Amino acid sequence: MYHVPAEAITWLSVETQRLYDQVLILVRNTSGDLNFHDALIALGCQELGVHFIASFDADFDRVAWLTRLDTPDTVMAALKKAKVESPRPKPLPLVEGDMGSALPERERK
Repeated sequence: MYHVPAEAITWLSVETQRLYDQVLILVRNTSGDLNFHDALIALGCQELGVHFIASFDADFDRVAWLTRLDTPDTVMAALKKAKVESPRPKPLPLVEGDMGSALPERERK
């Protein structure tokens, strides 16, 4: 498997740069079933202590520290088991220039 030397890459994220070698190892260990992006997500989950991932991508099943939730029923069962009432993420504030500012005025309120 060919890879680009880290010093030849212009990094957009210091975290991606920091995890680069581990990402390549995970991609190799899964025979490429996990692509670079999926491996980066999996390693980020590991570092943050995230044990579940909602995804239709069955390649995540190859990651020992993740349990993939692929249907509403599996999500709800995991929430019930964790005794969480409902997933209510806090809305992110939008600032000018965000994708949200591209919404029609009536939808920005």
